[in-house]
Amino acid sequence: MKKLTKSAKNFFTFFWQTVAVILWTLVIGIFVFPVNCVLKPGKIYLKLARLWCRGLMLIGGVSVQSIGLQNIDPNATHLLVSNHKSHFDLVALIYLFPKPFFAVAKRSLFYIPVFGWNLFLAGHIMVNRDNIPSTRRVLRRVEGALREGRSVIIFPEGKRNPEPQNGLLPFKNGAFWVAKRAQAPILPLAIIGSENVLPINSLTIARGKIILKAGEPIFTDEQISVETLSEKARLSIEKMLDDEV
Repeated sequence: MKKLTKSAKNFFTFFWQTVAVILWTLVIGIFVFPVNCVLKPGKIYLKLARLWCRGLMLIGGVSVQSIGLQNIDPNATHLLVSNHKSHFDLVALIYLFPKPFFAVAKRSLFYIPVFGWNLFLAGHIMVNRDNIPSTRRVLRRVEGALREGRSVIIFPEGKRNPEPQNGLLPFKNGAFWVAKRAQAPILPLAIIGSENVLPINSLTIARGKIILKAGEPIFTDEQISVETLSEKARLSIEKMLDDEV
């Protein structure tokens, strides 16, 4: 009986959260869609995106905290690199990061009605991870965005980490190759707690707290190898994850 009651409670939570998220996305999407069609992503888009993220956090009972973000130069362009454990990572990043950025996101997200359309119109970059020529084109687009002064985030693990307790997945070098070519500083970010809020293979948002930490920028030049940049970023993220608050 208790097992049945728990299952019913879980289903009810999933049902009302799903309805609430869809309705909230539609409401915000009504305002974001024309903004994306007429204006370049800027302060208005960022405020609406953060409002959408805030709604998702209220629906799930999620709190957030940032550490070190106040030291980021809001006028600087960065290639952001972060660990990746949950679909909620991007929600926390959009809400907490102090300036607009573009995300490299998997192709399937762009096909979600309203949400995906706005991702496309806002200029976020679609990647097909199974298509090598597509990945190369994406890296060229990221390089172009950085040269134009637009910050971009890439998850160098390449996918969500199913076992974050065992450490980071191997980093792919594409992000660091782009940073070196564009001579853009790399900003390591560490996300803590998102895997408890929205685990892999779960569609229900759980109560919890997400912490976003920012490390020191890693500056690039012709003398530093891509592998060295990757290792520096990895060590920075690992240190932030080990120093959990």
